[in-house]
Amino acid sequence: GFSSGTPFYRLMEKYGEAFDLIEIGAQFHCNSTHHIHWCQDHGVRILFWEDIMYSGESAAVVVGRFLEEELLRPRPVYLSVDIDGFSSAIAMGCSQSWATGWSSLDFFPVLHMLLSRWDVRSMGIYEVSPPLDEDNRTSKLAAQIAHRFIFHHRTPS
Repeated sequence: GFSSGTPFYRLMEKYGEAFDLIEIGAQFHCNSTHHIHWCQDHGVRILFWEDIMYSGESAAVVVGRFLEEELLRPRPVYLSVDIDGFSSAIAMGCSQSWATGWSSLDFFPVLHMLLSRWDVRSMGIYEVSPPLDEDNRTSKLAAQIAHRFIFHHRTPS
């Protein structure tokens, strides 16, 4: 059946090496060993949240080091932000809410780095579920992410 990973699976199957897929912040407990191995066997690069969390460094430093060569390659990029990768403390309004994951203080410097260094042509924000939200926190987080994408290169007047 279909899942949130189906479009990426189809892209990997169809385009193989002509398509790069990089996952940043995937959590071990949210993914089966089978899926992780399939991704690794098909060239998907994964930086797990646990590697970021236990590094003792800021998320931006860890992600920057992980993506060092990728950040230098000029090419169009599609950025997918899955809200269920955030901690339930700030994003409980999603289908898979966990206590661990991104905080906004960790995420926004990484987003800024990606938007500054890559030619991000399009971005999707996924897994937001308003019926599960509390005080619209998750929806506001998604709106803030979209706002930063849309207005990234504008300077305030």
